[in-house]
Amino acid sequence: MSVHNQSQLVTVIYYEEASLVIKHDVKSFDLGLGGRVVLPESYKKGKSIIAVCEGKVNFLNKVGDRVLPAEQTDNTEFAELSFH
Repeated sequence: MSVHNQSQLVTVIYYEEASLVIKHDVKSFDLGLGGRVVLPESYKKGKSIIAVCEGKVNFLNKVGDRVLPAEQTDNTEFAELSFH
């Protein structure tokens, strides 16, 4: 634990060294002396951290995700879109 025994919920955006697929975790981590989140070496092992965001982030789309039509219609030029 840190000196202050405080933690913060964060969303960590990363990719693993063996893959270029962007992933994320929502976890609580200890805060360091300056009030910044400290990611343990054991957590960072094998990951390239892209960003650490405050709280839980709700992703609508990430790099590599596809935008697919929700319904396919023959007479419609534009289809309603949903993210998967």
